[in-house]
Amino acid sequence: MTILMPTKRRTSRRPPVQPLEWVDVQTSYPLLAVLGTAIFAVLVWTWVAGPHIVRTLLLPALGWAMVCFCTLRICVTEGCLSWQFGPGWIRGRVPLSEMVTTHIVMSPWAYGWGFHRTIWGWRFHRGGALALEIHCRNGKRLRLGTTRAHELQHLIESASGRRHCLS
Repeated sequence: MTILMPTKRRTSRRPPVQPLEWVDVQTSYPLLAVLGTAIFAVLVWTWVAGPHIVRTLLLPALGWAMVCFCTLRICVTEGCLSWQFGPGWIRGRVPLSEMVTTHIVMSPWAYGWGFHRTIWGWRFHRGGALALEIHCRNGKRLRLGTTRAHELQHLIESASGRRHCLS
């Protein structure tokens, strides 16, 4: 006969996790293909021509780019919009209360992938042309590239209780 003794309940000191309202994780398969092909080409080049400092430094840089920029995660939790590339080394967040307006826009192809500053403010994009442009109270603007821009705009509109500009 086995006697089970009550165990001491462990309590976590971490704050409770907020429930997610909306998450969009986008993977850039074309970027994965391009970077994977480049890594393969550098490996073959190194095997044929021998090791060189440029090829040795190029491999980790291509690997870092593959890890960092092949996925973009956009998340709306209670009261906050956040985004991150890859494992989260490049990320940002904006409280929904700071958003003034949102517009659905088409980004020019020349803006490419990744994150960079444009004349319209910061841009975080994985690929494709559709993006949600957000204007904040402090005058900052940002663009989040997503194929679900209409859904994200509607969620922000309903969460903040304000009407936003429709495109």
